[in-house]
Amino acid sequence: MNFTQIEGDYLTFLKLFDGLDIETGYGLNACDISFNDYITARHLADKKNFKRVYVVSKERMQNYKNTIPLRYEVNLAYTLSKVKVDFILSVCGTFNFQPLYDVIYAINLSLNVGGKFLLVVYPQVYGRNGKNVLEVLSAGSEIPVYEKLKRWYSSLKNGLSNIFINLKEDEIIQDISMDELKKFFALNNFKPYLFKTDNEYTKFFKFLDRVDSEFYFIWKVITGMKI
Repeated sequence: MNFTQIEGDYLTFLKLFDGLDIETGYGLNACDISFNDYITARHLADKKNFKRVYVVSKERMQNYKNTIPLRYEVNLAYTLSKVKVDFILSVCGTFNFQPLYDVIYAINLSLNVGGKFLLVVYPQVYGRNGKNVLEVLSAGSEIPVYEKLKRWYSSLKNGLSNIFINLKEDEIIQDISMDELKKFFALNNFKPYLFKTDNEYTKFFKFLDRVDSEFYFIWKVITGMKI
């Protein structure tokens, strides 16, 4: 399942956008580094009215109003060096920030003075009973998904804090279904970085129905500003 399919079935990102504090972009330029089939880019162009939206893409390039596709070349840091913008957004695309600190410095260089970024890093998952689902499944399967996500978040936050000001962390709560949860972590922005094989992915979620039947995403969000 790709991003367009999961959005069509569950409106995962539409519900997330409703909770994100993204300012209206009249007269401003943005860059989307979400790698999610232009879902984020279309939202910025349609709902937030940015003057233009640069979109870094590893796969197919799309033409859409006020969006300018950028072919991913060499690495993300090199590609970002081609733009100068007022706002950078990544919705669940931060595992593509490789090498991490090169991309953080590139974000700084790409932003105009006073420019801002918003990074939706990953969703924690809780059941209706309050259990930390990813932690429970990681322990039961002996596949350290929860630990990988926490370490990545800490590394990203620490790297950003060395450069940017007004660094803030936020959380957004969203109810999800069991199928949506499993399909979300099968997306290319997560699965290759969290699971070594398809069998690991299957093993990780094998006993999900024993943890709970209703679930919630707690999205982890980091924002900041360039001085």
